Amino acid sequence: MLKTLGDAVRRSKNVELIRLYDGTHNSLEKIYAENSDRWVITFSGGKDSTLTLALALDFLRLKPKCPRIDVVYADTMMEIPAMRRTASSMLSYIRKFARENRMPIRVHEVVPAVERRYWVCVIGRGYPPPKPKFRWCTKRLKIEPAEGYVDTGEPTAVLTGVRFGESAQRTGRLLASCATGGECGQDFWFQRKNGSEFVTYYAPIIQWKTCNVWDFLTFVAPGAAWPTGEVVGLYGDTNMRFGCWTCTLVRRDKTMEALALRDPSSPIGKLNEFRNQMLEESKLWRNRWARTRAGVRRKGPLSLAFRIDLLRRLKLLELETGLDLITEEDEHAIRRLWALLPRRARSALG
Repeated sequence: MLKTLGDAVRRSKNVELIRLYDGTHNSLEKIYAENSDRWVITFSGGKDSTLTLALALDFLRLKPKCPRIDVVYADTMMEIPAMRRTASSMLSYIRKFARENRMPIRVHEVVPAVERRYWVCVIGRGYPPPKPKFRWCTKRLKIEPAEGYVDTGEPTAVLTGVRFGESAQRTGRLLASCATGGECGQDFWFQRKNGSEFVTYYAPIIQWKTCNVWDFLTFVAPGAAWPTGEVVGLYGDTNMRFGCWTCTLVRRDKTMEALALRDPSSPIGKLNEFRNQMLEESKLWRNRWARTRAGVRRKGPLSLAFRIDLLRRLKLLELETGLDLITEEDEHAIRRLWALLPRRARSALG
């Protein structure tokens, strides 16, 4: 077994991977020179964040002075079950890696505050499922829980796994905020956090293409003892995008569909069916409180009757799948919110 990822990539004799690895290594050297005190590495469990995590920790392991490292996994509590298991497995390995290499790594698994969780917002408050023009979920479920570990008032380098080419939308945002270590479009992307002089975000794998990521995780990383086989197996031979099993930012969740076809005995098909029904039924006038603004009737929050039925069906889905889909804490929060509704609205409770 080779000692480092650098050794493994050179043994592969893959010229393109060696070039990309060296570019990322140089980027990490520049980040380290600017901030060698504290690094935060964001981790989602997917292929890009797994690659970023492995490259960064392998790099820091050889440094005489290792910065304090916080690996932050923002658990939305709505992740596709297979992705949640894969992420948990990698975090367990990172804890072991820290002990074996005597590195100051702290692993944080953060969840949203109760009042900001998905089911509390949808079933408790009546938020319609997220859509591209009303994307209320990302900030509440992922960004806010991690913020407390990012901006602590001390110089901090935050490493992310964003890349050009992931999507046209993300590439556009990166180009619009283009700030690089070399000429624009080369080296690595970085950006100061708005309102903070201490936090800088970096994207050390921004130039990697999807095929490069897969080649590295499949053929190089295992040679240096990095257990990337699970994440490779999760994606299979398709370029899936993993997220919440309730995600309604797309009309069809092709990842869920592919997983259901791959293993018809898994509960993923039932989760996808529930997701599709919730999306379609939440659009119906009968399931929304109507609002009138400037003489125009508009759809408002989800009706209480629909939310009550949604909770009932969610609990049945738990029984059918054997999965924990909503916590008791969430249910208590939902019922507290229902109790605050006007008496007329509460009549639906029976």
